[in-house]
Amino acid sequence: MASGDRATLETHYSPVENLEALDSAALRNAQSTIDLCAYSLTDHALIEAITRAAQRGVIVRIYLDRGQTAGELSRENSRYSSNPGDADGGDVRAEGILQRLAGTPNVTIRVKHSKTLMHLKSYLIDSALLRTGSANFSPTGEKRQDNDLTFIRNSVSIRGFKDNFERIWSRTDNEPLASSD
Repeated sequence: MASGDRATLETHYSPVENLEALDSAALRNAQSTIDLCAYSLTDHALIEAITRAAQRGVIVRIYLDRGQTAGELSRENSRYSSNPGDADGGDVRAEGILQRLAGTPNVTIRVKHSKTLMHLKSYLIDSALLRTGSANFSPTGEKRQDNDLTFIRNSVSIRGFKDNFERIWSRTDNEPLASSD
């Protein structure tokens, strides 16, 4: 630990605490960067916080698991089916929340190509606040399951996450997640 760098840990537990509210608040406070690794990213409140940050100019990089993301996209796309009672055929946009996020300026999403899990549930905001824990970025993981979330403010831990994120982000076989535009 660098001189003067006190380790600051803050751990929270669901379902007693609402981890979604804690994550949303942290993401809303981002000023310059968000680097996020997510096994599952389906929580609309968190995606909204990320979207708003990007709209303010925050640079967002999101790294996702291949199998989980494929399942989430499939479920999202199956929700957009035509409404037989609608003369225009209903809402036939096959675009879900992840694809809309991918189409947001300042947001880049990459998916790990390998079938080996990308199981992290972490993010780094402004190179100053590291979040890690067992909670997936889903409503169930954040509010109903027995999970934890830890905020870390320590340069050694932050450097470790940054180095690992750059390594996995730079894999040549990563696949971009593009919007359906």
